Amino acid sequence: MIHRGKLFIIPDEEQILQGLFEYSVEQGKSHTKGIQVFSDMYQLGYQFSEEDYQEAPCLIASMGHMVMKTDDDTSLAIFYLPERITERQNNWIYENQPMLNTYVHVNAYSKNGNKWDALHGMYEIKLEANRKNCEIESIKN
Repeated sequence: MIHRGKLFIIPDEEQILQGLFEYSVEQGKSHTKGIQVFSDMYQLGYQFSEEDYQEAPCLIASMGHMVMKTDDDTSLAIFYLPERITERQNNWIYENQPMLNTYVHVNAYSKNGNKWDALHGMYEIKLEANRKNCEIESIKN
């Protein structure tokens, strides 16, 4: 089996208590299969096809779960950030900084209301994640 990349889903801990979901993607396969496994595991009710490679992570992130896909061939890591970032999700970004630094391109799509904003680089991603995490913490207090 030749390795293409990985899929990481960091669930919103208020919805799913289990921690990190990690899935290895084989060469020639889509990350969407791993997203389907996640959906089935937690009975989210989605039926994704291979062509849903952009829609599937956006739907999962819209539910509050942070998604990250990696592609080793292109040295790309791409995040799909939910509307609000939980403490666990924010911590995951910082704890995995060494792994993230191995990718040449690290980008994100961040859900803000009805739109998705594009972010480029870890600096922008961490700023956005911190902002979204601070908003959720201020709501709790």
